[in-house]
Amino acid sequence: MGWSKEQSVSEEDKLTEVLKDIGKKLASFRTEKEFELHLYSRILPLLGWDPYDTNECCPEYPVKDGRIDCALLHKGKVTAFIECKRPQHQIVESDKEQIVNYAFRAGARMILLTNARLWLIFYPFASGKIDERLVVEASIEQPEKLAESLIRFFSKQNLLSGTAETEARD
Repeated sequence: MGWSKEQSVSEEDKLTEVLKDIGKKLASFRTEKEFELHLYSRILPLLGWDPYDTNECCPEYPVKDGRIDCALLHKGKVTAFIECKRPQHQIVESDKEQIVNYAFRAGARMILLTNARLWLIFYPFASGKIDERLVVEASIEQPEKLAESLIRFFSKQNLLSGTAETEARD
């Protein structure tokens, strides 16, 4: 089932509004889990994912030497990883390196690393250093850019069709 332009715009508008609301509530988030609730219940459904189907959205996905907050799956295969940090956490190089290495080993095609303030999207199979694998860096204060980027790289349709990966490589 593809998205028509009208549906896409509508979903993008809804996602933008959700991101604006999360931005307003950001100061009240004390833990990573508080933010994750919004991600699972409000953002993932707008991207076409069913957060209640663990065959699609697998929380606490085990990887060698750790776990990923959420793996997006298709037919049992990892498609993407989402890693959330608490909003007060400053994302550092070691956070980026860890998630990119996990994704590369597991075959995840795209990565979202976020502390709810800063949203980083990586393509782990790009060559070069970690920052050369960064596709998008957006702030919660840029809800329109962030919504467009999340749809472009994390919508179920774009991940499963290969469009997200193709655009990340370009």
